[in-house]
Amino acid sequence: MQISKLIRLLLALIVGLLSLLFLIIFLYLTESAFTVWDYLRQTPIWFLAAYAILLFCLALGVIWLLWRILIPRNNKIAVKPVNSNLSEAELTQRVIEAEQAGVDVELARKELAKLRQRRDAGFVYISLFGEISSGKSSLIKAILPEAQVQIGARGGTTRTLNEYRWHTESGDELILIDVPGTNEVGIILDAMSQAEAQRAHIVIYVCDGDLSRSQWDELQYLLQLAKPCILVLNKTDRYTASELELLQTNLRRRIADFALVKLVNVQSGGTREALRILPNGLEEMVVRPIPPQVTELKVALQQFLDEDVELLERLRDSAVFSLVDSQLSAAELSYRTRKAKELVEDHTRKAMLGAMAAVAPGTDILIQGYHGISRHHLMILH
Repeated sequence: MQISKLIRLLLALIVGLLSLLFLIIFLYLTESAFTVWDYLRQTPIWFLAAYAILLFCLALGVIWLLWRILIPRNNKIAVKPVNSNLSEAELTQRVIEAEQAGVDVELARKELAKLRQRRDAGFVYISLFGEISSGKSSLIKAILPEAQVQIGARGGTTRTLNEYRWHTESGDELILIDVPGTNEVGIILDAMSQAEAQRAHIVIYVCDGDLSRSQWDELQYLLQLAKPCILVLNKTDRYTASELELLQTNLRRRIADFALVKLVNVQSGGTREALRILPNGLEEMVVRPIPPQVTELKVALQQFLDEDVELLERLRDSAVFSLVDSQLSAAELSYRTRKAKELVEDHTRKAMLGAMAAVAPGTDILIQGYHGISRHHLMILH
């Protein structure tokens, strides 16, 4: 009891001191405000206006800073429009010329080699995207029960590109590629995932509800590649019939402006707890498997395969050519930047040596002429 009374006395003392401190600060600010107002009343009108504008700008700056802190940035993924005018022969020649000029073209050369390798294999490549724990790996397991798919209860199980061969009932040879899940610690589609999206014939985006901002950005990137895309709504057993219809309507509205995209519903399986009443009246919780339902997805894939396989090839090639073009442009820019830096450093060093050497009459003119030629080469490089 004595301890409790002592604690109450301490709390009362702290509250009293904080109240006194607040009162002192309030009175000080009030006095300062009135003092400033008295000074401003005695100043010219132009000074008063400038002072008001300064306060207004300061308030806007504080509001902007708070907005940047509280409102998350829109991590929109930039996508370069697919250039259908690019050809493999032109890109190959460009790779050769860039390599002869000293540009590192290893990435572009490997990309063209991978394209030829996949052509020779004759498979249709399908890449699966989606946020972590959206059910991509479970979906592959539902399609290919014999596949050794790593399925984890925690997010981020898939961190590499995993390929699974699928021989469909219609005789088509497909390769399913499980792409690393996104939105883990703010991660969205990285360079590896974006490149795999461009290499695929068909892309699948898996979600288990309405799309968040980051999911919509990722899906937009895939849709803007102008290739067949399937938006898969997974875990549909969690919704009532009315909820599912509303969700489907919203998703269809989002993808309405894009061609070559289908919306399908699936249930990739899993388990569900149920309460069972025993004959003696006792109750127990049992875990029952949920049968997978992936028929709609298989039908949508087969429709794309039956419509025009050559179109799938052309769209895939165009996307890969655009990827190679981007890789070459980045390599050329890196090469020009490096050479320009080397020239600047070389020119600076020679200028310092020239300044030290220009002791005889007329030598400064020769040195300046030499430097002028160097600057001309630098401008040509840029």
